[in-house]
Amino acid sequence: MRVVKMGHTQKVKGLYRVRIVVPSELPSHLPPPYAGKKNLIKGLGTGNEREANRLAVPHIAHFLGLIEQARQQAKLIDPWDGEAWQVIRSRLVLVPPAPPNNYTRPPHPWSAPDALTGDAVSFESMVEQWAREAKVPNRMKRQYLAKADRFVAFLETDRKSRGLPTCGNNMRLVTRDDYVRYKEHLLTPESGYSHTTVKHHLDDLRTLFIFASKNRSFANPTDEVTRLNAKTGAISGVPTRLVNESKSSLQLAKRGRLYAGASG
Repeated sequence: MRVVKMGHTQKVKGLYRVRIVVPSELPSHLPPPYAGKKNLIKGLGTGNEREANRLAVPHIAHFLGLIEQARQQAKLIDPWDGEAWQVIRSRLVLVPPAPPNNYTRPPHPWSAPDALTGDAVSFESMVEQWAREAKVPNRMKRQYLAKADRFVAFLETDRKSRGLPTCGNNMRLVTRDDYVRYKEHLLTPESGYSHTTVKHHLDDLRTLFIFASKNRSFANPTDEVTRLNAKTGAISGVPTRLVNESKSSLQLAKRGRLYAGASG
């Protein structure tokens, strides 16, 4: 759980109020009567700072909850990532969500049909086996499942649009072209994902494919595909020397223009 410091109150004309700025991509997804609002504001009716901080807690929790719902509506985060803001002992706390009631445990990988044969290798069975071997918490396992489901949904739509048979939930049938097209799709502005989010998403998928390909003996479609670097815009495989030379050339050109302007 994370405890939030009171940082959303401000004093206007002698009285305090709560004001929270809505992220630029979310106003249209807020529920009525807040739809379209860029700021969520509530007057507290007091000029005493300590009293204002006390009165602000439930309103801040309510507004942050509305923004969280808007993110879910805009599909900017995984459903499993939707924490809830709650007031606990006069403190604003971000509480992790409980698993939905419709969640079912994936089948045990050793009893699944893809055990050690050439049959279909499902994402669910590989996530389950990888999570046990890596000893990761259930929350991380659910996040990997959500990312795998998103990838499978993309493959179904993309392959149908190209007149190709779908892969279903079989990791064996995923090709390098499928993976590259998914990477390029996530990097488009229309996807709504940041560079860092795309990097983490693709790295997690790559982890699953490395694990599955080594344990079920099939070609890893993520091999030899460029990976996103932690630094925005950088791509692994590009020598640092070339990047530095490019930066130096730009700096020299800029200095030349400045010198020419000063001389003129």
